[in-house]
Amino acid sequence: MVPGTFAILALAASGGVAIQVDEWVHVRLVPKGSAVVLITSSGTPQPGFFLSADDNGLSFLNAPHDLPGDARRFLQRLAVDRSQDVEIGAKEQVEARLRLTKNGLFIGDQLAIPRAELVQYVARSAVTELRYDKSTNGSRTARDIGIGAGIGALAGYLIGSRCGPGGAKSECNYIGQVFAGLGAAIGAAVGVLAHLPTTPTQIIYVAPRGSTDSDRAAKSIRSTLI
Repeated sequence: MVPGTFAILALAASGGVAIQVDEWVHVRLVPKGSAVVLITSSGTPQPGFFLSADDNGLSFLNAPHDLPGDARRFLQRLAVDRSQDVEIGAKEQVEARLRLTKNGLFIGDQLAIPRAELVQYVARSAVTELRYDKSTNGSRTARDIGIGAGIGALAGYLIGSRCGPGGAKSECNYIGQVFAGLGAAIGAAVGVLAHLPTTPTQIIYVAPRGSTDSDRAAKSIRSTLI
């Protein structure tokens, strides 16, 4: 979603004063477990999974791209189904070789990410940008291509193999196989199309100019130098 897409100018009833809607509302509407990339005043992108947000900031699970795939999927499921438990660290979460404890994320016996780095609350004033993480769409796209191809192949075979009365069984099977191939190709194409971006960018929020900590620090330095 493009910055400003949902920002509207409303005319106040008294005096006709233009008021711009606060775009932070978009952050509060992000679904739990969404793969996001957070950019703070430091300028370093941080990929992770969204937990929650309030008027003052947001919580998310820090999940670097070099984290093993099963660990990232584990964290995403926790963000969706156990977000409150994760935020307060009330209960240890275990899945196969993965454990989330009050000390952090463990892969086997190895501490992969300390809790202080994993579960983060970031003040709104430190958030420069928040966007969806497109790099996590690959596995979902591959899955949907496979599902589409399978359904298309089955449908194609069932349609093609019913070649009507008088048709030889071998001939009907051959036609069914041809239609199955066509159906698989169509189904796979549908799976690809389902993941084409519907908007030019996937940006959720961009901080207004002058609203972040770094903006205010820079302004303070300029005023000191003048």
